[in-house]
Amino acid sequence: MKRNKFSPSDILELYRLGKLSSGKAAEYLDMERFEFVKFASRLGIPFIDMDKEELMGDLDRAQDAAKRVKK
Repeated sequence: MKRNKFSPSDILELYRLGKLSSGKAAEYLDMERFEFVKFASRLGIPFIDMDKEELMGDLDRAQDAAKRVKK
């Protein structure tokens, strides 16, 4: 495991707060990124943390962009 001053619970909390990326958190915990994302998800920490309005806004923007590309 990579030596650092944070405990695994500290790393998970920093990730949950958006202070660490999933890749960096995985590196600190000596895991592959996908393995870390699954691990965090099992602990109730979502990989994508969006509310319904944010998700719908992203979907609308993606659909608008797709329409512009088709023209």
